[in-house]
Amino acid sequence: MADTQAMQMAENTLIDIEVPMPPGIDWLGGLLMLGWGLLAVLIVLLLGTMVWFIWRRAQLYWRLERLKRALAKSSSEHGAVQLYQALQTAKRHDLLRSDAEAPLKQAIDQACFGPQTVSRETLFSLIQTFQAELKAAAPSMDDAVRALPTIVRIGLNRLGLGRANAEQTLRGNHK
Repeated sequence: MADTQAMQMAENTLIDIEVPMPPGIDWLGGLLMLGWGLLAVLIVLLLGTMVWFIWRRAQLYWRLERLKRALAKSSSEHGAVQLYQALQTAKRHDLLRSDAEAPLKQAIDQACFGPQTVSRETLFSLIQTFQAELKAAAPSMDDAVRALPTIVRIGLNRLGLGRANAEQTLRGNHK
């Protein structure tokens, strides 16, 4: 009797039947995955651009701020060497305008390699001038957008996916 009750209950319940997938290509799923992939690439490019243009400049600016605080506690000789290293970093990453770089380099060279040691006040003024030049040379967002293709090309070349590597692969001369 219990079996008949269970069978009657099973007959009275609705069963969810899944419709089988139609044969062929899932175009909607493919387009969705392509869209998410393009969005991920766009986010990576924007983050790379931000790092390229903003992070190095901010890092150098903070380094100069720490140097100003350290100069209040220590000797100026050590500060002059660190200021020279900061200038070399700015030159290596093209963070200064070319017209402002030469006078700043000359003043810092005189402070670091001159026959007399430089006072802390002179180093403070050099650091403030350096920071002002960093702010003046800061790129706008238009500059960042214009430089995006160059950044992508450099990144692809570093990864070995650039145009020259692709041509070598097509010719069969790849490494």
